[in-house]
Amino acid sequence: MNTNYVQLTQSKNYKIIHLQETAYIAPSQSDCINEYIEIGDFYGNPEIAIIDENEKWCAIGGCGVIIYFIQEPFTPYKYDQENAQYFEIHRNPPSIWWISSLQQITPSKLLITLENTEMWVLDISTKQISK
Repeated sequence: MNTNYVQLTQSKNYKIIHLQETAYIAPSQSDCINEYIEIGDFYGNPEIAIIDENEKWCAIGGCGVIIYFIQEPFTPYKYDQENAQYFEIHRNPPSIWWISSLQQITPSKLLITLENTEMWVLDISTKQISK
């Protein structure tokens, strides 16, 4: 694996890294490129990532947010395509969110803080967003 990657976060069993604009998930101890699964591609680099405390999902933020469900078989991310493995929010005009912080507040809820300090709550299970 290219060693020029940036590690965004790590849990007991997984790590999320990025190489330039592309984010990957892999087993925590892995250095084998064949074990890295693409989980997002961002305009600009991804800025932040978190892994659910139960390792059921992860969230990657930068230009919008991608939620990727950590379940086999892993399906690599493909831009602008819907898939049961992942979903995207506020990544395209006219409603782009620039993410500064992600925080898990319940097993299925994510607090998203934008660069302009606005805060939103995303329910991962329903995909509903609220203030």
